[in-house]
Amino acid sequence: MALVQAHGGTRDGLGARVAAITAGMREAYARYRIYRKTKAELHALDARELTDLGIVARDIPALARDAARRAQI
Repeated sequence: MALVQAHGGTRDGLGARVAAITAGMREAYARYRIYRKTKAELHALDARELTDLGIVARDIPALARDAARRAQI
């Protein structure tokens, strides 16, 4: 009986780890989608619109990374 209980606990532990890994992967993918969308939207603006916003083109990847990192997921 002790052997069965030990294995049951192991499966629960493994299930929890798999769930945590899956949740982490979902969050990472959601953040990547935010990064990609933000970057595309900023690249779609012309130079004048970027200047009006106080953004230079070389800062777009950093701004997109910051947006993805700060997003509430």
